[in-house]
Amino acid sequence: MNNKQIQFLNAMITCQTVDEAIRKTGISRSTAYRYFADKEFKSALRDEQAKVTDQLTNRLLKLGGQAIQVLEANLYDEEATPTSRNTTAKTILDYIYRNYERNEIIDRIAALERYIDD
Repeated sequence: MNNKQIQFLNAMITCQTVDEAIRKTGISRSTAYRYFADKEFKSALRDEQAKVTDQLTNRLLKLGGQAIQVLEANLYDEEATPTSRNTTAKTILDYIYRNYERNEIIDRIAALERYIDD
């Protein structure tokens, strides 16, 4: 990758939009989309986005215990409004259901992989 591609890659990680990244690096829109079509650039961008996602996930995991404490406090707070307690309960149930769905998908993918390997 050339220097402009590296600059654009870094801008794509730090800027909110593609247009902002284009302006920040001073390239044209057509150049940006030519970069997006480049396999090496696309791979590097995915790798950098994965690193950022991992960093954010780690930060969220560290806050998880505190978030659960807040939900528990809200759920059992007798002075809270029914709407507030219902919202807290819904948040908890939504998370449980999404986790269940995610595990189901993982199990199905594993079964498909075993089927393909056999």
